[in-house]
Parts: sequence; C-alpha cells; structure tokens
Amino acid sequence: MSTITIKIPEALVSGINRVAERRRVTRTVIIRDALSHYINAIKADSPSSAYDAVQPFVLEQGGPPDLSTNPAYLEGYGT
Repeated sequence: MSTITIKIPEALVSGINRVAERRRVTRTVIIRDALSHYINAIKADSPSSAYDAVQPFVLEQGGPPDLSTNPAYLEGYGT
C-alpha cells in the first residue's frame, strides 16, 4: 500500500475522529472507506460514451434523424 500525506481542515479531522471512535476503527479506515465510496460514485456517474455525456445538453424537438447528414435539408439555405 502507498502512503499519501494531505492537509485537511481541523473541523474535518474532528469529524473523522468522531466517526472513527463511534465505529471503533482507525482514522485510516474511515478515510480509506470514504475515498473508496467517492471513487465508486464517480465511476457510476461517468458517462459510458460521448453520446451519453452530451445528453443533458441535447434539446430533442423531433427533427429528422438524418438532419446532419442529408444534403437535401440544405437546399435553399444560404442563398
């Protein structure tokens, strides 16, 4: 296992100490569990494709599915 040194606010240290005492484990266990939960949550929220990543920004208005590839839709545009 690797060792990582970080600086955290005293209020966070106090919270970690309280949880560690309540669970009767070390601060290391609390921090390791918290980081593991955080990393797993990030993985679950990560989009699996570029399509999934942009979905929150797409406005679906029922246009034709080939709008971006069919040149017929460009007739008369820009003239």
